[in-house]
Amino acid sequence: MMFKKPLDILRPFFKRKNVPWYVKIIRPVVLATALLFGANHLLIPNMPGRSLTPGERTMLSETFRNSVNYDKVRVHHSAFGNAVRRIARAEMITYGSLIITDSDTPDYSAKEVPFMPRYSFTHEMAHVWQNQNRVSEKFSDLVARQKIKIPGAEQISTYQYSLTPGRDLTDFNIEKQASIVTDYNFLVRPPEIAAKNINSPLNTDAFTTPGERKVAYETTLKKFLADPSYPRRK
Repeated sequence: MMFKKPLDILRPFFKRKNVPWYVKIIRPVVLATALLFGANHLLIPNMPGRSLTPGERTMLSETFRNSVNYDKVRVHHSAFGNAVRRIARAEMITYGSLIITDSDTPDYSAKEVPFMPRYSFTHEMAHVWQNQNRVSEKFSDLVARQKIKIPGAEQISTYQYSLTPGRDLTDFNIEKQASIVTDYNFLVRPPEIAAKNINSPLNTDAFTTPGERKVAYETTLKKFLADPSYPRRK
């Protein structure tokens, strides 16, 4: 018995002219969905890009340790990548292990790279960590994340968080997870920065001392700090 190829099965669905009205409505929706799925899951994640530099690997391994396969990570910058970023309304965006950036910065660990690009790069690396460690996204969080792509929609609430006692890192949506990990890495973990008592604009808690802030972050990140690969071991 010969099995038909998927395209052979679908071709009559799209080419037939004498079809009910509802089929005419469904066809473009099916086609658009297939194209979007193909772009998001096949085309974009497999675009070429440079490998991480030794400095970037060292910088990122301080946070993610051996929970990420750094050999798989690629950094991409192109006109097409810029178009993808504009649609997503993001300075950087991650698909699988591919990070699409807003510039062709050769090394985000270099001293001359400003704070915000390094911060954003680490935030995107948190999404790579999620993808490689099977951190799933709830449907309600997915809907909320898609909403921020609508012009005029509020974005900040998707990233803002409160370190509620008893909540693990994976209890937050994926953008909040990335914000918490990155804020801890840049504002809490380094002693010289922590001493300045700087609170992240994404954190809505009213901490009064560096010690109080450190305890709150490390309580939420307890499992992550012990073993960053813990989500895939659940």
